[in-house]
Amino acid sequence: MFQRKQSSSAKPTGCTLQRRSVSILNNFPVSGKFDPVDFEPSFNDAKVELLEALNEARNLRYAMKNLNNITLDEPIRDIPGTLPPKETCDELIRCYFRTLEPLYRIVHIPSFWREYHRVWELQPATPVPTVFLVKLTLILAIGTTFYTPINDTDMNQSRRLAQTWIQNAQWWLTGPSEKSTYNLDGLQVYCLLLIARQTTFNCSGATSWLSAGSLLRMAITMGLHRNPKLFPTLTPFQREFRARLWTTVLEISVQTCLDLALPLNFSADGSDAPLPSNYNDADIESNSQTVPAPMSTFTDSSLQILLAKSLPLRIEIVRLLNDFKKEQSYEQALTLGAEIRVACREVAAFFHSYKDVDDGSIGGPKLRPTEFHRKFMDIHIRRFTMFLHRDFMLQARTDPRFYLSRKTCAEAAMVISSSSKNADLSLPIADWDEMSRLALVGRGLFKCSLNFDATLVLALEVVTQLDDESAPQSEADALDEMARATRAPLIQVLESTRVQLKHLIARGNTSLKRLLFVEAHLTQIYAMESGEPIKPAVYDTVNKTLRNCVSILRETWDAATPRETGGTMDTLTADFFPLDMLSADTDMNWDISNLLCFSTLNEVGQIQWPN
Repeated sequence: MFQRKQSSSAKPTGCTLQRRSVSILNNFPVSGKFDPVDFEPSFNDAKVELLEALNEARNLRYAMKNLNNITLDEPIRDIPGTLPPKETCDELIRCYFRTLEPLYRIVHIPSFWREYHRVWELQPATPVPTVFLVKLTLILAIGTTFYTPINDTDMNQSRRLAQTWIQNAQWWLTGPSEKSTYNLDGLQVYCLLLIARQTTFNCSGATSWLSAGSLLRMAITMGLHRNPKLFPTLTPFQREFRARLWTTVLEISVQTCLDLALPLNFSADGSDAPLPSNYNDADIESNSQTVPAPMSTFTDSSLQILLAKSLPLRIEIVRLLNDFKKEQSYEQALTLGAEIRVACREVAAFFHSYKDVDDGSIGGPKLRPTEFHRKFMDIHIRRFTMFLHRDFMLQARTDPRFYLSRKTCAEAAMVISSSSKNADLSLPIADWDEMSRLALVGRGLFKCSLNFDATLVLALEVVTQLDDESAPQSEADALDEMARATRAPLIQVLESTRVQLKHLIARGNTSLKRLLFVEAHLTQIYAMESGEPIKPAVYDTVNKTLRNCVSILRETWDAATPRETGGTMDTLTADFFPLDMLSADTDMNWDISNLLCFSTLNEVGQIQWPN
């Protein structure tokens, strides 16, 4: 039985990076072997120039993040006073219901609309509860990501409001009223808060994995993981509502653990709660017992049920991947990978069958499947395939027995990265599709096709192919032509990703990491294809890319700040690169990954950390 090799222990650095990104880069030497032996005299000057560009990019990025940052020192006392006009609120709510609510069932739509209309009554019979206002503002915050603003001023205002509402929800959930929020309403707010923090512009907040762990424990202590039949006093509405919320809690928890490579302290055997039933929201309003629709009928619950069918399998994969005490067998990876492929085919068959669904008339579904949902669910599930085979893909570079993992992992990354390949982000944001709007502001899974892990896998596959071609072959011409045709689509996707990442930076996204690595990898690939020296080409590309990013960031900064406030960014503390990485030290015992604040692997698989 083939076993997954365990990584060597390593000395941590001061880099503040997402754990998943560090884990990926520790296992994928896609930056190449940049440990220098002999140097040209001019290379020290290149290092100093690159460090200067890094320092300037760091200061600009930090300044822009602080410019757009909202700090709420106390809860909002008058939440209705922060709401935009009703027409705008209506559209923001529709944006949320159109996109994420069908996947993460959190609210009961008819009940929500009734309570929402009371907010706008001049003299409501009873005051609108604060908990509903908190839920409403979180839904509005998520809606800002998919909202088409009138102009840049409208967009900036909606983004700042979203940050304010999110911080207020956090105050409400964890402040002095924390005990009173320990109920299903509080659980709804918690779910919306975690989703909002990952899907809105420049959102800052507590560590997501800590919050997701608390969310899961909160749901378990409320008994949502148990079969509702154990609680005979529950109405049919309450039973169904609990089933939906429990499924949503599990989805958020599993997604967070996969993103951050953290253990999931829960197994599928730890719950006997059934899947949500195939009901429209209107069908469960009364307390009378109704029969759910057959799965061949599309309802408001269909997309959540479809995604939840693979949830036990995905829980098993996350527990397997992130349990450092157990070694993963190759046979087990192949078995689980085959089951995940079945789940992907079920998603594809579902959307093929429901191209023409109910038009949303009275009594019909209000949440309809769209192309956004098809792509999002496909990306979500395929990420498990990619991570499942990732370590074996690395071993396949030297051991052909793992070639199937290499092929499977690269295919999954290709599908993920290609899902928005033809999106033109040079157009105004009003013309962007929903997937691109989410990628602009999202984190983790919500980065969609611009997922960092998928990009690294594609780069690794191309570099591996080029390494394989470097060996002498008797039929080199014919095989080289075939190899070029095989890797061309992968390179095209990487090039498309590079273009889209540049447009995101121009639209206000200050994250440079993905673009720097894509540029470095593509340059390495071009150099390997042409037989040119790799290291000088990569350093030159990274330097030019940083300079271009600095120019874009400075233009954005100048446009967003008054003249008299310019220049204050030079006094700000760094948050992108640690200070010791930006000194004028010209020792050459580091590589391009060290400059970008990541580690690489050396020839024997030992992790090399920045000095």
